[in-house]
Amino acid sequence: MFRILERVKKELVYMGLEKEQFHRIKGPVDEDNKRSVFVWSVCAILFWIVSLVMSLKSEAYSACRYVYISALVIAFITLILTKVMTAYYPRMLKLTIYLFEASILGSGIGIAICQPDVRTVSIIVFMVIVPICTIDITLTDILLNIVFLICYVIFAKGYVEPDVFSWELTNIIIFSIVGIMIGHVINKTRFERYVYAESIKEFAEIQKRRANYDELTGLRNRHAYIEEVENIKANGPDDYIIVMADLNGLKNMNDSLGHEAGDILIIGAKECLADAFDNIETIYRIGGDEFCIIAYDTPEHVLDCLGKLERESAKWNRGPVSGVSLACGYAVGDKRSDVEKIIVQADHEMYEIKRKFYKDVSRQ
Repeated sequence: MFRILERVKKELVYMGLEKEQFHRIKGPVDEDNKRSVFVWSVCAILFWIVSLVMSLKSEAYSACRYVYISALVIAFITLILTKVMTAYYPRMLKLTIYLFEASILGSGIGIAICQPDVRTVSIIVFMVIVPICTIDITLTDILLNIVFLICYVIFAKGYVEPDVFSWELTNIIIFSIVGIMIGHVINKTRFERYVYAESIKEFAEIQKRRANYDELTGLRNRHAYIEEVENIKANGPDDYIIVMADLNGLKNMNDSLGHEAGDILIIGAKECLADAFDNIETIYRIGGDEFCIIAYDTPEHVLDCLGKLERESAKWNRGPVSGVSLACGYAVGDKRSDVEKIIVQADHEMYEIKRKFYKDVSRQ
């Protein structure tokens, strides 16, 4: 019994989706509904204007004139709310949807009461159309239809002849159920379409990340680095600085403590670089122990960052790894510079510092 109730809840409240999936697509569904309510409001305005004109020219429609006027006013209100207010207050979208749907069903009831022998078909049509106007959960459609069925019974019973009332109520109930069933099928398909679209989007993001980001560190990889270098060649920014950084001691770490410890050392280098430099997106892992920073900044600021890097590296500690050592060299370029030569200059300075580091280690 409990499983059946859970299944019903999943169908009526989450449209057959998992709860996480349902909430994940709320944004695009709301955008779709905003467009739908706007379009349907415009259609409703045109429909009620035509109906109002006909009521002024034909006695057959005159009994429903005040219904047409009321529905027209509400359609204008929903149009304004959708176009203006929901842009500043997104939470008003649900209220706007329910106001629009209530105005359509309410006008159908009003028409059925004013001219029960002539215009009863209007409410039947509205009962079928309303559940498919927007993307919404079936439980809402059920509750909305129940409320308006009760309203019809309360208001129509004293105005409509018993035989007509009975026939109308039967048809309204039947077509209300039909409308809800059609709405459920259509809206469920719409929700599934958005889940599929989000899955495709997520897959594309994963593929893009794999193509441009290093799996171990999360830094941008060599492919992204080459793209950025090509971008510099093409656009020639006014000022940029290339910092080449090479991790000292990685081979010894791998040989003595294993590749897991070596990976920890690489992650340590990434964390120290990320702490030192302002934007992690400017840091690239271009090789096993090689990193590059492409900074669009002043030399003074980059020197401050390198000073911070040295301090952060000295105190970094995790597991078997105590301290991180990075040999860094940098070169300044501008739009007149050959970026390849700037990279070579930075690389040369970095290797000089690295050579000095190993020379000092060998003396100890």
